Amino acid sequence: MTGSRIAQATGKYLGNSEHFAVTYGDGLTDADLGAEFDFHLGHNKLGTVLGANPPSRFGELKLDGDEVLAFSEKPELSANWINAGFFFFRKEFVDYVDVDPACVLEQAPLIKLAGDSQLSIYKHQGFWQCMDTLRDLEYLDALWAKGYIGAHLVELLKEEGHWVTGCDIDLFEGCEWEKCVPADLDLNKDSRAVTEEDLAGHDAVLHLAAISNDPMGDLDPSITYGINRDASVRLAQLSKKAGVPRFVFFGSCSVYGQGEKLDLEETDPLNPITPYAISKIDSEVMISPLADETFTPVYMRNATAYGFSKMLRTDLVVNNLLGSALSYNEIRIMSDGSPWRPLIHCRDIARAAIAFMQAPAADVHNKAVNVGGNSENYQVKDVADQVQRLIPGADITFTGEVGADPRNYRVNFDMLAEVLPDFKLAYNLESGMEELHSKMVEHGFNAADFEGDQFVRLRTLAKRTDLVLFEETPLAGAYVIRQERRGDDRGFFARAFCSQEFEQAGLVTQFVQVNNSLSAKKGTLRGMHYQLAPHAETKIVRCVRGALCDVIIDLRPDSETFCSTFQIELNAENRDMLYVPKGFGHGFITLTDDTEAFYFVDEFYAPDFERGVRWNDPKFAIDWPIEP
Repeated sequence: MTGSRIAQATGKYLGNSEHFAVTYGDGLTDADLGAEFDFHLGHNKLGTVLGANPPSRFGELKLDGDEVLAFSEKPELSANWINAGFFFFRKEFVDYVDVDPACVLEQAPLIKLAGDSQLSIYKHQGFWQCMDTLRDLEYLDALWAKGYIGAHLVELLKEEGHWVTGCDIDLFEGCEWEKCVPADLDLNKDSRAVTEEDLAGHDAVLHLAAISNDPMGDLDPSITYGINRDASVRLAQLSKKAGVPRFVFFGSCSVYGQGEKLDLEETDPLNPITPYAISKIDSEVMISPLADETFTPVYMRNATAYGFSKMLRTDLVVNNLLGSALSYNEIRIMSDGSPWRPLIHCRDIARAAIAFMQAPAADVHNKAVNVGGNSENYQVKDVADQVQRLIPGADITFTGEVGADPRNYRVNFDMLAEVLPDFKLAYNLESGMEELHSKMVEHGFNAADFEGDQFVRLRTLAKRTDLVLFEETPLAGAYVIRQERRGDDRGFFARAFCSQEFEQAGLVTQFVQVNNSLSAKKGTLRGMHYQLAPHAETKIVRCVRGALCDVIIDLRPDSETFCSTFQIELNAENRDMLYVPKGFGHGFITLTDDTEAFYFVDEFYAPDFERGVRWNDPKFAIDWPIEP
């Protein structure tokens, strides 16, 4: 639990440090944590907690005995300060926690710290939002916006007078530096959920949606192939069925991988070496047979994007080196700087996509075309030199931490001029970097921006691709676990368990036994059982056939919800699971015949430590759904 992990981490990493910071990782805030640390140092307490005053989700009552003196419907700010989850501690705090897996930070350690008058609060009245429940996730999702290239594409299409339908699941609003031009219609859905009806009546589909570069593709290759390849092929098939005549696919020059020659052309052998690159070439191969006189796909093998966008990214080589120089006066190159990369400004990619959309079908029909400029092939060390010319005081450092980068390709772009003779790049590396540098300075880009998650898609996506959602119940530590299913006409895929996700949520990750029960008759009651320490159990309960009403009782004597209950219907349709922490009684009643359930437990069965409480004990007043 949270306390034991702090004990383990400080024992391993604290060393001679006098202070350390702790956060759960599931809160979003604009609080100045540096100011909180200064406050911590100035108050000479063992601990400081960030306190937030969030909007209330409920109407609040001001009482005098049984009389309501005032009523406020969901006030903008609650009257109560809450634990916002960002702490600073002096090293002496480690005496309050231990490595016992049952040690929970929010229970004995913080309660004792407050009782010893050693906990201060740094009050923050700005933005703060947790992400504990599906509702929180949906709220935060509503804050996200469109993509790095898409921001340019929508704007350019609108400037030309086109009606634009945007399809986006709104992941990245946090990097919106300037207000984006909105589409005329926003589908706000996953590309894998687009229907034939959504596409009907459109003249072209410009398909950007993807796990968008090599490192992110490595994050989970199965998701990368599902989105970049399978969903792309499905979208092309639906586009053709819907009568859409043009399909512009955003691919990548990374399909050349470790090129065996300079100036790679479209007909040269491909050597994709990452899931991202493989997914892109697979898509070309699988979409190509759809081409006919009614349907023209074209495949843009784009050079590496860079440059300013209203939806900034700093995880691209040019933007990253410039951001590093602005933040630290140091240009950090993690390789030896020798790999070649073709580069193109993100706005030029958007311009090229529109040109492919408008070109005569005969010129671009079913063609894969490298998109970039012959003069825009650079070695990474050349990019660093350009950055240094913009920021003369910045030093170039070759860290070598990733060794030799196997992705090394210099690309020929002659075919682009042949199929789009009127298209010319608006930017070269020098002008594109000058614009980006100017914008970064204008917006006050600094080290916090560079190190944060806001402009790094991998960090944001690593959070967003968690396919297990944890919704805490009113009984602290007990969670309803919901799967985020990714489906199509074949069915769906969902991840029911991932140790990394459970660990990030502060939950048990190691289970030693799986129990399986079958109840033949509706109305069968099992429970209420628990095991005493040191064999207390954590359980995950899932109903795989039929339906049941699952009930837990908080039997932790020091809990604010001691003797309180929680119940939920688990069934084979919703596939929800209930996470039952140690110290809880558990049982269920079946709602259908032939109900089957699985229990994952982290302790072996210990009959000498097994205990139970009566299912109908009036002290607990469980509202069993029993028919008369």
